[in-house]
Amino acid sequence: MDKNKISTGRKVLFYLGNVLVVVGIVLFISVFFTFFSDDFDASFNSMPRSVIGIIFIGFGSFLRSLGGLGPAGSGILLDPERARKDLKPHTNMLGEMVSDVVEKINSNKEDIQLKVKCQSCGTLNDEDATYCKSCGAKI
Repeated sequence: MDKNKISTGRKVLFYLGNVLVVVGIVLFISVFFTFFSDDFDASFNSMPRSVIGIIFIGFGSFLRSLGGLGPAGSGILLDPERARKDLKPHTNMLGEMVSDVVEKINSNKEDIQLKVKCQSCGTLNDEDATYCKSCGAKI
């Protein structure tokens, strides 16, 4: 397996965590809809759903962190070498983004032309000019 790729197990944990967070949010919000109903007993009995929703949100967030960053990258294991390995796909991605920006900057350098101002007449001349193109004075 390529060191720069996130493992399938971590991807599954990440997406499972996302699903649990969404289910938890739906469970938590559903309590508000039953709370305003006319039946007080039904609204009182729906309160455990909100607690279950909060638990799902917390556990889902934990799984998302564990899947996205790995056990050492998320701080569960305190091992700097393992954390570096777990976070390698993310740091490589950031490095590639920076290199894309640097490459774009370097490609624009060809458009830049430096000019040298003649001390005698003030005309702008090309950077490699020896004599002024207007007055002929040595630059």
